[in-house]
Parts: sequence; C-alpha cells; structure tokens
Amino acid sequence: MRRAPCLAAGAFGLVTAVAAHHAAAADGSGMSGTGPAPSFASLPEGHVPLLPDTEAPRRIAASEKVPGFTVSGSPSDRLGGRRPRQNAIFVSAGDDGAGPSATTPTEVCLVDGGDAVSLARRGGGDDAAPADWPSGVMTSVAFASHTQTLHVNRAKKGVVNMDADVHVVRSERFVAGHGGGAFLEIADAWVDARTRGGRLIERSTLPMSRVFVGPNGLELYAARDGEALEVVVHLPDHPSGDAAVDSRLRARMQEMAVFLPDHTSAGTQCGHLRFVLRPYAGAGQMATIQALAFLPPLDGDSAPPPEGEAESDDARGAREQGAMRARPYQLTLSATASGADKDPAVSIAIGWTGREVPSN
Repeated sequence: MRRAPCLAAGAFGLVTAVAAHHAAAADGSGMSGTGPAPSFASLPEGHVPLLPDTEAPRRIAASEKVPGFTVSGSPSDRLGGRRPRQNAIFVSAGDDGAGPSATTPTEVCLVDGGDAVSLARRGGGDDAAPADWPSGVMTSVAFASHTQTLHVNRAKKGVVNMDADVHVVRSERFVAGHGGGAFLEIADAWVDARTRGGRLIERSTLPMSRVFVGPNGLELYAARDGEALEVVVHLPDHPSGDAAVDSRLRARMQEMAVFLPDHTSAGTQCGHLRFVLRPYAGAGQMATIQALAFLPPLDGDSAPPPEGEAESDDARGAREQGAMRARPYQLTLSATASGADKDPAVSIAIGWTGREVPSN
C-alpha cells in the first residue's frame, strides 16, 4: 500500500494556532486556536471494516433484502415500452425501525465502495492490501447494471469473465450519546443492480468520543482502530439555535471540503463524514477541513422585517441567514508516530484563511 508523504505536524499546528490566535483577537468572534489534544490511548477502541477482499457474488436473488437498505429503480425504467440498455437503481437508507438508534434521515449516510470488477482489480496482486472505503458520503447512491461482461485479470486465475452489476454499499448511521460520546453504526452489503437484491456482509459499531468543537458547533469525534485514528466530522442539528435558520445554515455547512492524506478530497451531503488517518513509524498523516464559519450580523447590518405584512418563519429564516457574515477557516487534524512514543500523537489546529464576506 502506498504511503502518504511525511508531515511536520508540530510546526504546522504551531503556525496555524498562532495565526488563529491573532485572527480571533482581531475579529473578536472568539475563534479558538487550539483545544487540548486528546490522548490516543484515551480514545474509545473499535474497528471499521475495510473494503471486502472476497470475491463479489455473481448474482443476488431479488428476494434477498437487507434491513436498512432501500433499493428502487429509476422512474424511466421503461421508455416507450422498451427496456433501456442500462437500468439505473438508487440505494437509500430505509427505515427498518431497528431499535433505539433511530435518527433523522440526514444522519444516515451512504457510500458506494465500487462494483465487482473494480474490487477485483484493486485486489489483483499477491501483495495487495485491503483498502479503506471512500470517505465521500451521500444521502443515496445510484449506479447502473452493465449490459456487457468485462474481463479482469485476477491473481493466479488468468482471465475470467465478470459482471459489474454487483456493488458493495455501506450505510453509516451516526448516533449521538451522552457526555460527548457517540456511536457510528455501520452496515456493509452487496447490492445487485440488475435484480435489486441485497445481501448483508457485516454490521459493526464504532464507539467514539468528541475531541473538538469548532465554529457553529461543528464537532470532531475520534476513536482508535489498532494504530489508526478514525475520525467523524459531525454537523450539529441546531447550528444557530433558531429553527427557522437551522436548516438553511446546516445546508451551507455541508459545503465543506475535506482534503485527505492520499491527495484526494471528500464531501458530504449528510450530517457527518468519516475518514481515517494511518500514521506509521517516524511520520504521520494529516487531514484538512476547509469550510465557512457563519457569524452574527454586525449592529445595523440586519435586514429589517417587511412592513405592513406578516412574515412566515421560512421567510424570516432566509432573511436572518442572509444577513449573517461568512468567514473561511481551516481545521487540521493530524496523527504522528515517533520512535520514542508508544502511541501516535494527535494534534488539532484551527485558523482563519480569509476575510469575512456576506453569507449570501
């Protein structure tokens, strides 16, 4: 597995922290530079399964279903009485009523781990290591059945025919607990785009602890998975404390971008985003979150309500959110392993990256 470049976490964290301190002092908004770095050993321990390294099933019967996954077809499954060459399906989180962990729909995120062919190519060598799931999550995923058979070189098996109809899909449900704790309930399943059948691979639960709270209540949760650091960025349900503003503000907060150690980026359409840092001896890994902080309007900048007519809650929410100020910031989280320490060192830093602008 290819290693990410080394990083000087301490120097970067110090520079960012100093920049954040001066920015907060100048702005007066109370942006803190750093918080107490959590001890790696003090974090809850769990395990997040990797992408499956077993061969995907060739076909899944339509009668096979997985609780918590809803598989539906495209409204254009039939056009003019003729079946299209590719049948798009949509996988979303179904309400299976499974006990006390039920949450709002936005707290359930899905990710497509790839089809049978892409998984086979990824694991085609004797020295190939299991891979992490993609970090980008959505409220639903869509893919299509293939009308042709593909050829894949598999280790020690020569050329075999494989269909790309079966995908591996993950559901992640964030469940907030008490005292800064939380759980991530994970379900991995095979989904057949041709039959719309599903087959459970495994379920797991990751206990987590809140380690940082940023602008507008953005939360970082973390757990240790062996020597790896599992991280969840969670958007608060009520970022402003005003129900009329919350939904609009939460949608804007979803526009954040997370830059990962493998030089890829990820985003979210849901209430959270998970990623993993894998420090190795003498080096480390770092993720960077770039987002907007939404600040209250300055005195005199608030848009007045309309005169002579009643204002709906939705209109008031749009007016008050539009009067806010927005300022870009950067939040970094790193895990660094040294030869002298038993456990990786975790570092968190935050700072402004630009001037404020009108939020609308």
